[in-house]
Amino acid sequence: MNRIDASRKPLLRRVDAPLAWEETNQEFALTGLWDYFYARWAGFLRIPEDGTWTFVLESDDGSRLWIDGKVAVDNGGLHAMVEKAGKVELKAGLHEIRVELFENDDKAGLKLSWERPGGEKERIPASAYFHRKDPDLDRR
Repeated sequence: MNRIDASRKPLLRRVDAPLAWEETNQEFALTGLWDYFYARWAGFLRIPEDGTWTFVLESDDGSRLWIDGKVAVDNGGLHAMVEKAGKVELKAGLHEIRVELFENDDKAGLKLSWERPGGEKERIPASAYFHRKDPDLDRR
């Protein structure tokens, strides 16, 4: 299994919201990355109401979603754009999230959606995403 050296520095750091990129065989999300890369997004989601939330992670290739340090959706493996979903019982408020994507070759894409309790699937709006303030990223 390939691993990324823990001392390796990121090639790119930025704030993205929402996490919604169609599958492409071009450059991924204006990053300068095409094939053979790993990406991680970390921050918080504001959950507006208590209940059981369904999260849908669609990706090409593999991806995972963690909420409050626990895997909520595992969409791992080498594959074209495919959806996987997971249900999580959450209280209203901010919850820590992490999304990871790896891209082997050819096409890449990533979309994160949710279903509110009793609702339908929808793209998570940019207004629901938050991050820890970072002096380098937040001055841009």
